[in-house]
Amino acid sequence: MDSQDETSRTRARRLLALVRERTEHSHEPVFVTELAAACQLSKEESEAAWRYLRDYGFIHTFSIPYTARINARGIDVLDSASKGHSGGGALAAQPTAAGEPTNEKSESTADRWIRSLKNNRVIAAIVVVAVTIIGIGAVAEAIKHIRESITPGTEQHGQFSAVAERDRVPEASPHRPTPASEPSQVASKSPPKACSGEKTLTFSPSDPGVMQTGPDGRRVDLGDGGGGTRLEEWKTRWTAPAKVTSVTCSGQRNEHVLAQNKDGSNAECVGSINGGNDAISMHVAWDGPCDQP
Repeated sequence: MDSQDETSRTRARRLLALVRERTEHSHEPVFVTELAAACQLSKEESEAAWRYLRDYGFIHTFSIPYTARINARGIDVLDSASKGHSGGGALAAQPTAAGEPTNEKSESTADRWIRSLKNNRVIAAIVVVAVTIIGIGAVAEAIKHIRESITPGTEQHGQFSAVAERDRVPEASPHRPTPASEPSQVASKSPPKACSGEKTLTFSPSDPGVMQTGPDGRRVDLGDGGGGTRLEEWKTRWTAPAKVTSVTCSGQRNEHVLAQNKDGSNAECVGSINGGNDAISMHVAWDGPCDQP
């Protein structure tokens, strides 16, 4: 006996036994490459074993390559091997003719249905009741027509359901926790930093921008200051770190305060001076969320 043929038969027998285990009581086919490790075969060896089983008609095959389901002929050859016959010899049957479907037609109708009833107790109970009522001949004929009408659809369902199950993407649970890598839909915001305080600032009429000027560059004249002097406008401004709550302005003997203004975090003092360069004081208090760093 050719050692290479014997090796092919041995690999095919191991694969066939596992295909039977996975599909004998199911309409779903299996991918033989997924069984390779359990059979101690490589991917290429499992594919070669599948072709061997297909050619000898021991499995059902489908339009998707390397899918298989056990058939009656494959079950018989395994059962024969388990009864003491050579496993290699049991698989050394004649290959199925080209184009011949690899199904259970090589088995007698009676044997096929006895096997089906043995594997399905519910159907067996129904058949027993039906035989009692209408006779075995009518029951066998009815079951034959039912099976012929549903088998193609069942095999097609098995073919596609196996692929669908393999490629199925689990639906996301509506209550699944948000992964840490995903941004949170509601960003947590820390409360703004609060700023509170007060400060006294000192200005001089000689400081840039304190004395106010008109478009012509001359100081703004507010009228007669007495004794031959003229009143001129001064103004000081300062921005606090938060909302200004109070502004208090004061000048010296030649300076008068005309307005003390606050607007948000801005503080302002406006007044008049009739000469001299005495200091001007501004005391500002603030409180609230920080506006400035």
